[in-house]
Amino acid sequence: MIARLQAYSLLEFSDDYTLFTDADCLLIQPVKLNYSNDILLLQRVDNFLINSNYPEFVGKKIIDVMPYLFGAICIKNSNNNNFFESLLSILEKLPQRFHRWYGDQVSLSIAADINKLFSFGYLDSDTHL
Repeated sequence: MIARLQAYSLLEFSDDYTLFTDADCLLIQPVKLNYSNDILLLQRVDNFLINSNYPEFVGKKIIDVMPYLFGAICIKNSNNNNFFESLLSILEKLPQRFHRWYGDQVSLSIAADINKLFSFGYLDSDTHL
């Protein structure tokens, strides 16, 4: 998770959206977006009890701790702030177990709750999921 966010934080973005997906995603046509927000997130649709050994997750459902899918983020650099640097900073402060697994999604959830530097919008899950 650390390496992914370090690499993403080094990228330069334009005023057009850049779509970040998981490696197992396949795009079969161009993604057309008509939003004004700096960052577009995809909210989880399914909610289920997390089966994990992480104490932070015991008795919680996925939407409680990871409400967004990290594998579908669109970003444009309209205000010159680096969102992935913010996520990396949050992740580095989490327990080390998150550096290996779940840290990208947990840091995204935290950043969306506290970060006032960016304008968030939400992709339509019926179209983009």
